[in-house]
Amino acid sequence: MLQALSKQSKITLAKFLDKGVGRLSFNKFGKVLSSYGLGTRREHYVYLTRAEKNDLAKLFELEIGEIEFFSEFNEESDRIELQGSSIDEKLSRIAVTLNDIRMLSFNGKYQINDQIFELPLNANLTMHYNEITSINHKVIVICENLTPFIQLGRYRNLLPTELIDALFIYRGNGSSVSGVYKLCNKLSNKVVAMTDLDPSGIVIANTIPNVSAVLYPQIDCLNHSTSLKHQKTLWNKQQRFIDSAEKYSARNETSLLFDYIKDKSIGVTQEAMFSAKLNLRLFFIK
Repeated sequence: MLQALSKQSKITLAKFLDKGVGRLSFNKFGKVLSSYGLGTRREHYVYLTRAEKNDLAKLFELEIGEIEFFSEFNEESDRIELQGSSIDEKLSRIAVTLNDIRMLSFNGKYQINDQIFELPLNANLTMHYNEITSINHKVIVICENLTPFIQLGRYRNLLPTELIDALFIYRGNGSSVSGVYKLCNKLSNKVVAMTDLDPSGIVIANTIPNVSAVLYPQIDCLNHSTSLKHQKTLWNKQQRFIDSAEKYSARNETSLLFDYIKDKSIGVTQEAMFSAKLNLRLFFIK
């Protein structure tokens, strides 16, 4: 039911859940919330208990995507989305649905199913998982978050040169990740992860099927950057991932990076890495 909300209603709901901004109109949200048994009507608004708000937040992330992404939504975007022959700029900010594979190639050439599809630079190609039988790029990079994925073209110079010809794929959220994970299991391409440097991101990087490496800044870059913004709330919000992240990182090249965020009790998002213009390098994890 949440998927049936308009884009603007999703943004309004995300801001309410993330920042407590505004009130929920009964006319817009009453029917949807009542279908989940959530909320109490008082005149023209719907009110939620703290427990109901937590339940709604979980439903939002399961059915729609990251609350933080929608709550920070910016209507302006200079990226486009190509599906078939149609171009719709507004689609570039909408998360993928189940079994969609959303892809980006820096040179506009997509080597898929032993064919080459040429699209405008910085366009995205979206195909259904079942439509893809092979990918002829040597490396596939799975990007955790949508906004950095959309903006990759701007920051390609921060990536290792060996990834310039890679095929970048947006991981998705909730159930939408299943198509990407099935694709990684099906193909024999080298798989690289590109995630936030936080407990959740480390777990994601280590659990993507057939992954061999993850993209992170080096410790020296993290220590000496004057513009890098740390997110202390990420560490506090991700307590349930800390033990797993520590165990994974202890077995590979990310151990010092985990120690870095553990010592400071922080997380570093992909957006923060790009904003600080930190060069990323490959850390092998398997």
